[in-house]
Amino acid sequence: MRRPARHTFRELGLFIVVAMLFSAASAITAASELPQPFSARFTVTAMSAEVAETHWQLKHVAGTAVWSARTSALGLMALIRNQRIEESTTLALHNQRLRPRHYAHSRRKGERNTRTEMTFDWSAGVVRGLAKNQPFEASVTPQALDPLGYLLVLRNDLSRSNGALRARYSYQIADGNRAKSYTFTVLGDAQLATPLGTFEVVKLQRRGRKHRVTTLWCARALGYLPVRIDHTEKDGDIVTILIQELSGLARR
Repeated sequence: MRRPARHTFRELGLFIVVAMLFSAASAITAASELPQPFSARFTVTAMSAEVAETHWQLKHVAGTAVWSARTSALGLMALIRNQRIEESTTLALHNQRLRPRHYAHSRRKGERNTRTEMTFDWSAGVVRGLAKNQPFEASVTPQALDPLGYLLVLRNDLSRSNGALRARYSYQIADGNRAKSYTFTVLGDAQLATPLGTFEVVKLQRRGRKHRVTTLWCARALGYLPVRIDHTEKDGDIVTILIQELSGLARR
């Protein structure tokens, strides 16, 4: 079996994503509330084989929303790569919008551990921490988000649309000492079959560098929770993250 590209596992850390706010009548009953806690399990499939498993957890801690994602290789891939990715973000409400306080990303491969950590100092307009184990400090705009938490904001934006979705959703991302821009295009509605049943979903897509593409299927009945994420690599390989279990959220 051909190995998935190394960049793919970094993207899994980024997109494994996913815990979010809920529709106005559901998980996010008002813009002034934190997203409802929940946990979920996903399988990660590449080249028709399950290569990893992802667990998400969203909880409240001291008035903040803490969302963590853990991905571990399975089967033959565990023997080949022995890799584990852990990602977390802590966000708080500011002017009725979620804003990051701290973000951490760790990739362990054998004895090696590569870390990125960011602490946002909003009063000074800077973010500081580690970028791939190296200290850094950089300026940030007031709208900046982290590589995981932006999905919470995206979901909140979809939930507050009341069905009148915009054509595109754009976000500024602080990723270590680099600033990025993520733009998702709304492709339309679809029906998606999952192990939890069939959902009406909104399909969104982001095109990145070197022909990399990320596609989200966001279930309306779960307040636009992404229940499937596809990442297409530059060589055409597709990694699919598909929901298997969910607790803490009721289908509406």
